[in-house]
Amino acid sequence: MIITKIEIAGPPAKVREVLLGFDKMPDWHSGLVKKITPMSGNAENDLAVGSKLHCVMEDFTFDSVITENDSSQFQWQGPPVYYVVAGLHTFEFKPSTSTPDGTTFVQKEEYSGLLAFLMSPSLAGKKILGQFEKFNTDLKLRVESKSGY
Repeated sequence: MIITKIEIAGPPAKVREVLLGFDKMPDWHSGLVKKITPMSGNAENDLAVGSKLHCVMEDFTFDSVITENDSSQFQWQGPPVYYVVAGLHTFEFKPSTSTPDGTTFVQKEEYSGLLAFLMSPSLAGKKILGQFEKFNTDLKLRVESKSGY
């Protein structure tokens, strides 16, 4: 599993709003995530549990299925890669216990499959850990800037 956290000076609802504004993501993030597009074709159900997302990342593209979407968590299940490893990606929006009116933002990837052990932060997951940390920092900067509101 790869897990990252960052404190953001903004309420969880605002952090969630910025994160899920996928069409604006290229304005504030230029790393791992290039584009995320809901595939439902129905704006009201774009992010409903069971809906699909088309995800364009730095080195690969995939379609995922939303498995959780509420005020404290957004999660998708990615497809198996070569049938040997799959990832469950989670974003959590928790009220901060250290930043007044802030958010503890958690991003994590839980791997499953035959080669899941290779994705640990000390092996192949090391690059991904850095990419998650950059994404978190970019999100923090966006939420804390006036343009994030």
